[in-house]
Amino acid sequence: SLAERKRIAYAKKHSSMFQQDDQAVYSSSTDEETQMLVFEDGNEQTGERFKLRKGSAIVLGASTVWSSPNILACCVIGSIYEGVMYIFIFLWTPCLSRLQQSFDDTGEGSGDETNEATNADVSLPFGWIFSSFMVCCMLGTMSFSQLTRWGVPPSRCLLGVLALSSVSCLAMAGSPSTLDGRESSANTTAYIAMLCYEFCIGAYFPSFGVIKGTIVPENQRAAIYNVFRLPLNLIVLLYLVGDFSIDSSFRICGCLLLVAAAIQTWLIAKKPPE
Repeated sequence: SLAERKRIAYAKKHSSMFQQDDQAVYSSSTDEETQMLVFEDGNEQTGERFKLRKGSAIVLGASTVWSSPNILACCVIGSIYEGVMYIFIFLWTPCLSRLQQSFDDTGEGSGDETNEATNADVSLPFGWIFSSFMVCCMLGTMSFSQLTRWGVPPSRCLLGVLALSSVSCLAMAGSPSTLDGRESSANTTAYIAMLCYEFCIGAYFPSFGVIKGTIVPENQRAAIYNVFRLPLNLIVLLYLVGDFSIDSSFRICGCLLLVAAAIQTWLIAKKPPE
């Protein structure tokens, strides 16, 4: 009959539509899976390429540092100064504590009961001491800015910073036993030397930053700065592994800073400041 033929035609029409929908869903899911596999493979390849590129950049930076005397000298100066700075962070608290303890022991041996009671109650105000360090560091940065306004080249500023830092470390190495019993004078001298060194730290970073920016090529700057950290960490590691006394540590730091000052003098003589 006519109704039966309409039902059969309707069923055939909709069954073909369902088949087309199933095929479309299947093909779309297959395409998504293929895209995900391609995306994951692309990520893996990109990560591998990034690692290779990063490693090759560091190798290229190391070769550039080794082949360029100016960059190598800059690397040595920065590694020495910042390595000494980290060593100073380890040493300033036990240095002042040792000097204060020596001062207390002298007061106890003097026979003065009042001084004995007073010195026994004395404790170092480490918070105020650290705050004074930060103030001196800020003053050093401000002094560098003022010197550059007066026309002093950053290379000359850095040379003065290295020389004054070396003198400060050698002054901190003075043992109370070598000053004819004047422990209070030794305490004051060591503290003033620490303030001078913090002043130098404040002037070091802007001056050395300007010099690095003029010497290190911009296209390899990140890789070369990573290479600069290798000898810095080696210096600190050797200090931590070695068994050095406080005085010996400061003397070694002073000598290293003298070497850095000599290298900076060579740089200035080789390329006069503009």
